[in-house]
Amino acid sequence: MLAQDAKIAMPPRPTWYSGREQVAAFVRRYLFTERTRWRLVPTSANGQPAAAAYLWDEQAGAFMPEGLHVLTLRGGQIEEIMGFRSPEVFASFDLPASIAA
Repeated sequence: MLAQDAKIAMPPRPTWYSGREQVAAFVRRYLFTERTRWRLVPTSANGQPAAAAYLWDEQAGAFMPEGLHVLTLRGGQIEEIMGFRSPEVFASFDLPASIAA
């Protein structure tokens, strides 16, 4: 559950969403659309929970690495999500190079 004052930062883009409503609007507008299909693989980064995000690639016929999303938790809620859109880091986390359909 997102905390009321949750934030998402996505370096190196200077994008910042603050508060439950802004984060939810971002997720609805860009992540959960009819055009996108995702798979998330749980992992951890620097002792924090994280998810490796894979986006469906029609040409490859598989889910391909998109980014690593690290969660900061406070009181059982998500306080911050730091998104690293760097698929090249997946190998360092022993994550698969792709996921079959």
